[in-house]
This record gives sequence, C-alpha cells and structure tokens, in this order.
Amino acid sequence: MSNFSDITNKKLIELAGAIDKNSEKVFLVSDTHFNDLSMLESEPSRLICQDSFESFEEFLAYNWNNKVSKNDFVLHLGDFISKDTETFFNKFKLNGRIILIRGNHDRDDILSAINDKFYLIISELIWLKKEGTEYSVEVINSEDSRPAGLITECRGKRILFSHYPVYEYDEYDIEEVGYLREIFEKNRCNLNIHGHVHSKLEMHPALVNASVERIDFTPKRLSDLV
Repeated sequence: MSNFSDITNKKLIELAGAIDKNSEKVFLVSDTHFNDLSMLESEPSRLICQDSFESFEEFLAYNWNNKVSKNDFVLHLGDFISKDTETFFNKFKLNGRIILIRGNHDRDDILSAINDKFYLIISELIWLKKEGTEYSVEVINSEDSRPAGLITECRGKRILFSHYPVYEYDEYDIEEVGYLREIFEKNRCNLNIHGHVHSKLEMHPALVNASVERIDFTPKRLSDLV
C-alpha cells in the first residue's frame, strides 16, 4: 500500500479517474529540457522555434498554453528543465495541473526549486489499481536507484507511463529499461508511453514516444495517443 499523504493519494486517484474516463482532458509531453541550449545541437528539429520565437522556451510555452487549459492534467514524462528555474517561471506560466514523472535529468536541487510549480512529482513506481469503479494506490518500488513510473487503466488498456521505454532503442540505459520491461510484462501492461529517446522512432508496437520532438512540440491528448 501507499505511504503517501492523504492529499497525494487523493490527487493520484483523481488522476487515475481522469486517465480512464476523461482522457481528452489528460495531456502527455516529455523531455522539454527547458533552458538547455545544448539540446538545439543534439536535436536540431528544435530550431524550428527560430522562425517566429526568441527562444525554444517561448515557442514551447506558446504551444503548450494554446492546447492545455487550466484544469487539464499534464503528465510530463521527465527531464523538465536544466537550470535557471526561477527565471523560467517568472517569464512563463504553463497551464494545467502538471504531474512530473521523474527522469534522469531531474536532479534533486532542480526539483526542490520548482516543487511548488507541480501538481505532483512522482519519483516512485506506482500502480493505480482499479477494482470495479474504485482506485487504490500501490507503490511497486520506491528505491531512488530505480526508474519512476505510473501504471493505470485507460479505455480497457493497462498503460505504463515512464521516462525510460520498456524496450531498448540502443545500448544505453539497459538496466533501467530491463527493470521496467520486467514490471511491464509481469503486470500484463498493453502500452508504454515514454520519453527519453527524443526524436527516435518507435521500435516496438507497445511503445509510444511522447518526447516533444515526436509530438510536434505540443502536448498531446492521451485520447489521441491511445
């Protein structure tokens, strides 16, 4: 069972209900890497922002707020921002109730600085179990060394939301990917919506890549992805 506060449990159960019954109000995005100029070199498709905007941050915040409303949920699948958090949030206000599933670049100091900007930060591997019409919160693993994630139901499918994919795209992150794949298969999940790999194309039918480079730099409705 969960060791979370009653408020956190309530928020997680509310999220589970939205994912399952109101998925057009739930948006997915990953790997924004705000304030990281090196990403413009490693992912040159981000340079599209230079056509009309002063920065990638302005471009993505514009797209985000044109799609997401104040009361929508946004599941961010990790690697939110790299530095200068105060400057970013003084300049940009992002719509929605943002739930961050922690990625490999989401350092403790960064998360401490921006904790109050998120609806929830998920650093554990959690299963929001559905029994009839009710949901319960079960922590599968809370070790800091293990990747975070969220398992829940959506339209009859069991989905694992995570930063890392559950099948390898390349030779990196084999330990994290292998751990998540074991959880994915053991718990009979149907779909893994993930980030981490940026512009790479899906290499397995169970994978959906929600990195910004693969979703037109705009948060994508869960209902459209599923």
